[in-house]
Amino acid sequence: MAIAIKPLHEIPWHTLQDDQVLKQLETNIEGISPEEATRRLQEYGPNALTPPKKPGFFAKLWAQLNNVLIFILLAAAVVTAGLQEWIETGLIIGVITLNVLIGMIQEGKAEKAAEAIKAMLSASANVVRDGKRFSIEADQLVPGDVVAIKSGDRLPADLRLLQVTNLQVQEAMLTGESVPISKNLIPVAEASGLGDRKCMAFSATTVSAGQGLGVVVATGDNAEIGKINKLVSKVENTKTNLLPPPAAAAAAAAAAGDNAEIGKINKLVRKVENTKTNLLVQMEILGHWLATIVCICTHKIQTASAAAAAAPAAAAAAAAAAAAAAAAAAAAAAAAGDNAEIGKINKLVSQVENTKTNLLVQMEILGHWLATIVCIIALGAFLLAFFKAKEPFAHAFESAVAIAVAMIPEGLPALVTIVLALGTKKMADHNAIIRQLPCVETLGSLTVICSDKTGTLTKNEMTVVAMRSAGALYKVSGVGYEPKGAFSADGGELGPEGMAAVKALLEGAVLCNDSHLNCDTADGKKTWTPNGAPTEVALITAGCKAGLNLDSLKQAKPRIGSVPFESEHKFMATVHQTSPTSALNPTGLRTMFVKGAPDRLMPMCCGQLRSDSLADIDAASPDDFAPLDLEFWRKAQEDLSSEGLRVLALCRGDLNPEEDAQGLSPRGLLKREPRLAMVALLAILDPPRDEAIAAVKVAHAAGITVKMITGDHALTGLAIGKMLGISGNDSVITGPEIDAMDDVQLRGVVNDCNIFARASPENKLRIVRALQTGPAYEGPMDGDDPDDDGPPPVKPQSSSSRATNASAVSKAVYTITDNQNDNRQGDQQGANADADADADVAEVDVDDKERPGRQVVAMTGDGVNDAPALKAADIGVAMGITGTDVSKEAAKMVLADDNFATIVAAVKEGRRVWDNLRKILLFNLPVNFAQGTSIFWAYAIGFHESPLTAIQVLYVNMVTAVTMGMMLAAEPAEADIMSRPPRRPGKRLLGKLILWRCCFVSILLVVCVLGMYEWGALTGQNVHHRRAEAFNTLVFGEIAYSVTTRYIKASCVHPRVLRGNPLALVSIGVTAALQMLLTYTPGLNAFFAMPDGMQGIQWVRVFGCMVAIFLIVEAEKALVDPVLMPVVRPVLDFIAAHVPSWLRIPKLSSLVPDKLKQKLSKGGSK
Repeated sequence: MAIAIKPLHEIPWHTLQDDQVLKQLETNIEGISPEEATRRLQEYGPNALTPPKKPGFFAKLWAQLNNVLIFILLAAAVVTAGLQEWIETGLIIGVITLNVLIGMIQEGKAEKAAEAIKAMLSASANVVRDGKRFSIEADQLVPGDVVAIKSGDRLPADLRLLQVTNLQVQEAMLTGESVPISKNLIPVAEASGLGDRKCMAFSATTVSAGQGLGVVVATGDNAEIGKINKLVSKVENTKTNLLPPPAAAAAAAAAAGDNAEIGKINKLVRKVENTKTNLLVQMEILGHWLATIVCICTHKIQTASAAAAAAPAAAAAAAAAAAAAAAAAAAAAAAAGDNAEIGKINKLVSQVENTKTNLLVQMEILGHWLATIVCIIALGAFLLAFFKAKEPFAHAFESAVAIAVAMIPEGLPALVTIVLALGTKKMADHNAIIRQLPCVETLGSLTVICSDKTGTLTKNEMTVVAMRSAGALYKVSGVGYEPKGAFSADGGELGPEGMAAVKALLEGAVLCNDSHLNCDTADGKKTWTPNGAPTEVALITAGCKAGLNLDSLKQAKPRIGSVPFESEHKFMATVHQTSPTSALNPTGLRTMFVKGAPDRLMPMCCGQLRSDSLADIDAASPDDFAPLDLEFWRKAQEDLSSEGLRVLALCRGDLNPEEDAQGLSPRGLLKREPRLAMVALLAILDPPRDEAIAAVKVAHAAGITVKMITGDHALTGLAIGKMLGISGNDSVITGPEIDAMDDVQLRGVVNDCNIFARASPENKLRIVRALQTGPAYEGPMDGDDPDDDGPPPVKPQSSSSRATNASAVSKAVYTITDNQNDNRQGDQQGANADADADADVAEVDVDDKERPGRQVVAMTGDGVNDAPALKAADIGVAMGITGTDVSKEAAKMVLADDNFATIVAAVKEGRRVWDNLRKILLFNLPVNFAQGTSIFWAYAIGFHESPLTAIQVLYVNMVTAVTMGMMLAAEPAEADIMSRPPRRPGKRLLGKLILWRCCFVSILLVVCVLGMYEWGALTGQNVHHRRAEAFNTLVFGEIAYSVTTRYIKASCVHPRVLRGNPLALVSIGVTAALQMLLTYTPGLNAFFAMPDGMQGIQWVRVFGCMVAIFLIVEAEKALVDPVLMPVVRPVLDFIAAHVPSWLRIPKLSSLVPDKLKQKLSKGGSK
């Protein structure tokens, strides 16, 4: 076979014979010389992974500052500093510092996935050079080195095997296979998956049995583990504060080159989008229009007052505020734009770009409309104060700025962080560790959970579940390695006679066995751990369940010979002395037990045990055996295999006196005349977790689809899927079939199948992306009712169009029948080449990525092979106990108990967080609007001073609002939260109901505040008393309104408001106590413009307003759905649809030069 000259890491070593491999690497079985090894080390570099670039301190700091709300606060600080209001400036800077510190603590961790992979590499290697074997550091290995491996070794590099003796390698971390892979020297097709390359052994995997010799073909980044390392490092986190501009992304792509690859299966260039969570998108929109308030308000004021003598300093402050706001919006726009390069495996298949969805456009239009109204109010306040109230320019300007500052919720960033942190803590209490705060909110909108099978949905403990003998089909209960379970036949438990037969049947299974089951006792609790091949340990566990005493059995029937298992022959045999020797019988009775693949053992059999009634098979007479019923056993094997069970055959036979028990060989047994008797077929399964079955049911009830993506065989995956309730049909898509599809075809079928088998890491990544960009979620969603606070649902794909998509890939999706098996890989090789060619012209609907109604995907996994898909998913979920460090670092959530059910609890918490975020906004925005409009209307109706001072406004925003917001952040989940369908992706935080209530409550608070202020004027009170009454009316009105906000629609005139949230009463008590301190503490009350305190009659009016606000809002709740919203909704829709284009303030990102953004993106990374 001719080999084209190409880089070593591109050569398909698994397709070559071992002599071709040695020739290509210019080496031999004796190894290279030390001098040649030194030369190659200089050429190829050390056997180590390239560490990722870490962001420096300034890059981390910028990532935290690059938040629209932070820029708004900076703008407010600039304005107040320009007015020499140093106290207000200090308070705002303090809030910014606090938020940055929290952010750096929570999200400032450097990427550790590549380091975790690096730590997994072997520290040393047994190398053969110049025919001499010695140990060297693993990083000194080079291509062409010959390495010796044995049981227990962690492989130091990718090897092409040259010699194997019963060699088995545990590759679950790469392939997802729960069973060790038996290795051989037979080349396989180029398109074979990692798990099928049995002539290869991969770096960082572990030898579980046997020994062998291999030649190094790939080291460091070019090994399979290195390719995954590159892929992980190229996938951006879901929430990225700062992304490079397109030119920088292009440069990164060019730099990645052909080495950024994984699996060498398909030729793929993929761009993984930087998918911000819906929370971050909504918060940026909110921040954008708030930034616009400051920018336009100060700009208009500056223009109107340019001729005034006091203008220069104020104008400078306004210009600085505008510049800061512009920079904030520009940075936000830049952060939303670019994609991250994920890796390259030779050919371009698709490029997915960020595009602004209709939802975002509509939200920005709504935000600009609201911003414009506020700007008009601020400008009007300035004009009224300056011209009507005849206030000095500085005071008028300060009043206008006060309006803008009053409407900026300075405490909102802290509240958002608090509600996410509380959600994170609650999830941690349920063993779900959140690594990125914004992901808490994303959990509430999950529509699909893609789960790995082994160790996640299953126990990763092989278990014998059935035995088929000639006389009966036995069922075995119990799961895992704990020898606790019962045997039954025909639906009934076995009696003593039946159990004696079972023991006799299982004798061979435990004797023909090289593994052990260990029992450790700690604190009175037994823990069973396997030592050896999982399949063999499962047989030992079954024997213990039957009551066999392994030590006594091995003493009674000692082993005197054996034939080790070899993958080429697929069986193992042991010979035991079952009766003592004597003068008449010098060899005694020697019994051979054989276990292995049924198709290999059946030709070696001539008979079968006729009855299961024998308690001692050794005492069986010829009449107890019958001729082999080959059709019966093949049908039994087919029936068990169709259930996804791994089937082993167990046979036995006696050796002739002339046969040498220690001279047996696999080939000798195969050539031997058939003399074995078939005893039983043993069916083995990695059983599903009980808690996973329950969790799948709960997920389905919540409208969440569960899909299983496994590296195991299709039949096994389907059987487990049906046990779990994941699949209701026989549809399975395998990895080779996915390879044969382009992205368009895959998106057309990915929603119709819940079981994906033989999946490679690249397949998992494509499945996740196909779900994220494919047909929209078609089930009911939270918000489909007329009061939805989000956009209309995406029209589901019609049945005809779905049928068209399905027909396009009908050859790729197959339905398992009893006669089908998993050996279809060869049929797909030709299709793979066609798929590669078609991939060049594949198109991706880029508008689907962030569209409303798209699938929101969680991916669970525990192996290195899961890391790329974990990072690309909306929520990557790693297993904390069985998971590798790589998967944990790549994931956004880690399950500390490896319990699939924990995900359901996390989803519930995510939905609670979303509810509470909306409640916080529902509380904060009316209060902020009420403060600003109170100042405006005070001047509009003829007041000569503001009813609220700037320090009072800041206090309400940063102390009172945060304290009451804490109460809402801690609200428990509402009773129906897990019976709701998933929240539509992109559902608005600010929907029609919230906007209506913001307006309604703002007016209500303004009427109360100004009413009390005017009442004081009419009764002859001085300005200090009037401001004290207005200020306390606002604060205690907030308290009343916060209580009603605990339930957005349900009535709070109910005893439940006193239960469920202890923090509610604490927050109310603290806020009220602080108000008393501010009102009556000498010095402090003067600072807050209330030096005379409050009179008794004033408190009566304040509490009267408080009760009135509570009752009026509760009455509004009762009327809003049936009466008001049908009238208000069309008006809001009409206004939003007809906003003049000149009011649609454009994004300000163009004001930030690309070079500056590029420098910032690279800052500190050197």
